[in-house]
Amino acid sequence: MTRIGFHASHEQFAPSRLLALVRDAERAGDDAALGAAADQWRQATAPGDVVWDLEQPEDFDRLSDPGDEDALRAAVLIGSDPRGMAERLARIAAVGFDELYVHHVGLDQDAFLARAASQLLPALRKALA
Repeated sequence: MTRIGFHASHEQFAPSRLLALVRDAERAGDDAALGAAADQWRQATAPGDVVWDLEQPEDFDRLSDPGDEDALRAAVLIGSDPRGMAERLARIAAVGFDELYVHHVGLDQDAFLARAASQLLPALRKALA
């Protein structure tokens, strides 16, 4: 997911309005991340006790519910904030995992890899330290 930056200052907006604009922008990023997960990983919402018996992609489509936001968030780590994602990954690692593999479920892999290299991985190293 490509993140769109913006600049706003208290000279342009009252502090409460500025905070509301920033939060709206963050929600828009999270909505885009949720949309990518629903589009590309909707099969993650299929019931876990039956997926091993499914044979065709249509079977996953029939049993998945990309509109079930809670099921999608339970199956896929979704977010647009690299620091927040790094903290979530660090909590997972703290359980005792030796390795973490991070995969972007969206289609824009180049943007993800660039952002992971410049923001996510440094934040993850810091969170794990």
